[in-house]
Amino acid sequence: AQDNGFLRYTNGGTESWYQNQTGDGAYVGVDPFNNSTIYASNQNLSLRRSTNGGNSYTFIGGNIPDTGINNGVLFIAPFKLDPGQQSALTAGGKRIWRSTNRGDSFFALRDSLASGTRCSAIQQAPSQTSQFYLGYADGTVSRNTNITPDWADINSAAMPGAFVTDIAVNPTNPNDVIVSFSSFNGDALWRSFNAGASWTEISQGG
Repeated sequence: AQDNGFLRYTNGGTESWYQNQTGDGAYVGVDPFNNSTIYASNQNLSLRRSTNGGNSYTFIGGNIPDTGINNGVLFIAPFKLDPGQQSALTAGGKRIWRSTNRGDSFFALRDSLASGTRCSAIQQAPSQTSQFYLGYADGTVSRNTNITPDWADINSAAMPGAFVTDIAVNPTNPNDVIVSFSSFNGDALWRSFNAGASWTEISQGG
């Protein structure tokens, strides 16, 4: 929530919304293995972790080298929890950062691109969690298949060179992916059924 940080809703009562932090709220995530563990972020990838259902938070953003103003992250920078590995999460700046210990430390999963563009979207394939898709502010779309440095940029020439706003992967097919762009030319949605080897524009209902 802009200027209102991240909010928690508890069902029932007259004060069901609880605000722990101020600032510009960004991405949040609830641990799929333990719903008492919550991650939330403010601007510039200021990442925090709660282990008591959001009553209090510990700052862990300082463990990511790219975090902070002008240090290589977007104002609203993405992070995603791993749906298949407990205590694992991935965060994006100029580099892509991975933690397997709930954010206590991070290692570089991917180095910066030559253009210096910053990551704007992260998604793992739910049915094959070793397969990652990334989107960047300059429109680059990338894929990795086994959490090693064999990243491939998978854009087609027809796709817009616009900010990647989100990525969705079919829950049962890791090669079926939809990417959305911040484009005003009627070409904002693109779909691939073969992990980015080819793309079809679907903005007009295709």
